[in-house]
Amino acid sequence: MKGNWKELIKEKNLFKTSYCLDCQQVKSCGKLNLEYCCSCFYQNQQEKWTDYLTAEKALSHESQQRKEHQRDLYQLAKGKTIENRMEFADWKKFYQQKSWGINLEEWLREKRVLPIDSQCAKQWRKDQEHLPEKCGCLERKVQELHQYFTNCLERDKEKLKRIAYEEGLKMVEVLERALECYDEGR
Repeated sequence: MKGNWKELIKEKNLFKTSYCLDCQQVKSCGKLNLEYCCSCFYQNQQEKWTDYLTAEKALSHESQQRKEHQRDLYQLAKGKTIENRMEFADWKKFYQQKSWGINLEEWLREKRVLPIDSQCAKQWRKDQEHLPEKCGCLERKVQELHQYFTNCLERDKEKLKRIAYEEGLKMVEVLERALECYDEGR
């Protein structure tokens, strides 16, 4: 009886499908993501990470993001509404954390440039001459992000290949079972 139960579970998983929100089809995958089929998920990840596929694009994207974030912080600091003050207070708490350890108001008022990340802030606390616009921390961070996103895409590509191989094996199993049933019925 136990052997039959295991076979039933195995057969049930052979036909497991999911609905892809992107291509709007029912497909027999969904192992990379539950909401999208594997090929749509991988394609979406590639599109999402196009800004990080080359180091030059990543540097440009990160520089732009930093400028926008800093501009938003200036506007929040000067904001008169309660929502702006509360959001600015949240950012102050974030930057005052142990890992950053900086006074946001002081940095915006005196330095006019925020540290690149917590490592940059830590170096600045040790050496006051370590300024974000000259230190090379942005290039280091961009290189790390570029490497991270490239590794994620490679990992997903390998998973996609493995899943396609497994799906192919499942289809062979299904066809063999169908042929066995057909032969038994003769």
